[in-house]
Amino acid sequence: LFVKQKTAYELAQRLVGSEMCIRDSYRFLFYYGFLIDNNKKNAVYLKLRFNKDDPSMSKKEQLLGISHGYHIKTFKYFHYFGENEKTNNKFLGYLRLIVFEGDVNTLCQYLDPHVASLKECKGGRRKLRLTPISKENEKKALAKMKEIAEDRLSKFPETYEQDLTKLREDGLSFNTRNVLIYRSGEKLIYLLMKRMAEAGINSLVTGKKADDVVPEYECYFKKTVNYLQSLSAQPKTRIPLPC
Repeated sequence: LFVKQKTAYELAQRLVGSEMCIRDSYRFLFYYGFLIDNNKKNAVYLKLRFNKDDPSMSKKEQLLGISHGYHIKTFKYFHYFGENEKTNNKFLGYLRLIVFEGDVNTLCQYLDPHVASLKECKGGRRKLRLTPISKENEKKALAKMKEIAEDRLSKFPETYEQDLTKLREDGLSFNTRNVLIYRSGEKLIYLLMKRMAEAGINSLVTGKKADDVVPEYECYFKKTVNYLQSLSAQPKTRIPLPC
């Protein structure tokens, strides 16, 4: 779809809430040729890898049925956690696996399809549905999330605030405006990831309920962090995430 600059801006104002808006910025730009401000369906694509020095990496690969060295897969991570809880929880589940330091056999119960032990993990890739394991594991997973967000942010030559300042300037070309919207949208997601990780770690360390959090991640704190607060020790069986 090719549109003139003025027409694109007019369309953007009228598209909020329509089916066209249910796309991340990458797909929106690819299919429609322009971007909208404040796209709540925006997402980033993150490639997760095992730590090279992880002594359990071969067992974790066996668990998942992969053999790509330390690369796991690429995940889509959404701006709003609550509205895309299932997808973002998959990402968090694999972070929990990456930082897991216990007996990998105990994680077989989280596989889809379920298996009793690693010995049964033969042939084919398997899905992992790893819900919260313990406070310590969750803190490490959140620390890994913060590390990823900071690494991504460090690769941009300018800050999120600088992008917003430029977007307020008059006379921006159509392409320049789209680039700034796209780039600032990615940065916002990484900033929120970092903020969520920091708040989650602080809550798990201090034992205080995470009541005052940004709306984007309120769902995570209510269902995960506050739930883990109630655990006195690492559970030996699978934790059903509360509804």
